[in-house]
Amino acid sequence: MITIYKYKITTNCEIELPHLAKLLTVQSQGNNPFIWVLLDTEDKILNKYKFWTIGTGCDAESIVEKEYLGTFQLSNPVLVFHVFYEIL
Repeated sequence: MITIYKYKITTNCEIELPHLAKLLTVQSQGNNPFIWVLLDTEDKILNKYKFWTIGTGCDAESIVEKEYLGTFQLSNPVLVFHVFYEIL
């Protein structure tokens, strides 16, 4: 079945996803960051994805060659983060 799942992410995390998965977006929900992924639940071949979350104004040298997924904001206080990833 083709469907959309969401996954909570942390500052540096790894998530296994079906190999044909499409990363759609990153957004905050309830003051936590999540990614939404279009995937086939019957696809049994998995790839490991590594995600990095970098705050605005922080050192980003480690992610310059990674793929950019998106930007999200958290409140209390207002913070802006940028998510990058690579397939391992």
